[in-house]
Amino acid sequence: MFEAIHYAESIDEETGAKIIQQFQLEQTAGAETLFSIFSAFISEQNQEMAYLFMDLCFDVLCVFQYAFGPLPAYIVLF
Repeated sequence: MFEAIHYAESIDEETGAKIIQQFQLEQTAGAETLFSIFSAFISEQNQEMAYLFMDLCFDVLCVFQYAFGPLPAYIVLF
């Protein structure tokens, strides 16, 4: 578990952008909900919390991929 968290924290910006792009392609609804709708709603209250929320979502995505492999395409997460 700690290895997966360390992996998520050590990803460079280019690799992180590729992970997010792949997530947006394969999980369009989930990515839109997490990174657009939820983060916009949170930012109305507190911009820093919105950034924290997006960072945590990214960390969860990276930890999942490290532990279990890539997400299956087109599976709704909610």
